[in-house]
Amino acid sequence: QMPRGGEKSTERAQHAGKKFVGKNGVLLRREEDFSSGGKTAALDVVPAETVRCLRALAEEAQEWVRAQIVGNADAADSSCARMGHCLQDLLHQGTLGKGPCQQLHDIAMLSAAVTVCDSLEIGGRK
Repeated sequence: QMPRGGEKSTERAQHAGKKFVGKNGVLLRREEDFSSGGKTAALDVVPAETVRCLRALAEEAQEWVRAQIVGNADAADSSCARMGHCLQDLLHQGTLGKGPCQQLHDIAMLSAAVTVCDSLEIGGRK
C-alpha cells in the first residue's frame, strides 16, 4: 500500500526503499527533493498519460462552465460527454482504481456546477 501524506516521517522512512506499483502494474517511483537543502521524499510520480487525462478533465469542466454561462446547451452536453470519455480513459489506464477515478470526475463536475451557480447567482449563492 502506498504511504499517505499524513503519515509520520518515520513511517515514510520505512517505505523509502520499497517500490510501489499502481493497479495496472505501472511502477510509481519516489523522487527526491533537494530544494529545501535536505534530502526528503517528494510526491509519487504519476504516469504522464494519467496527468494528461486529469488535465483534460479539468479543461472540459472549464468548457462546461463557459457553455452553461452563455446558455449553449449543445456545447455543455459535448463537454459533459468529453468528461465522461476522460473518466473512461482514466479507468482504462488502471493507474487509479474505479472509486478514485469516479471521485475525480464527480469533483470536477460538482466544482463546475458550483462555479456556474456562483457566476449566475443561482440558489442565493454569491
